[in-house]
Amino acid sequence: MECYSKTRKRVKKIVLSTSNEPFLRLKGAMFLYSFLKSPILLFYGFLRKKKYNFLINFFINHFILNALKSMF
Repeated sequence: MECYSKTRKRVKKIVLSTSNEPFLRLKGAMFLYSFLKSPILLFYGFLRKKKYNFLINFFINHFILNALKSMF
């Protein structure tokens, strides 16, 4: 989970630095909140317990990075 929290901080920094308007900042915060609470992360934790690291990497690359790209 240490690696994940580092990426979350990085995302938060990117969101806060790229959005000067309060609306965009709020939108970024809401995105982060929904991202943290999503079932994807429960699935991620389940896979991590089962040690399916290749699936986790696929998941991160395809879904999370695409979500971040579409945000900007």
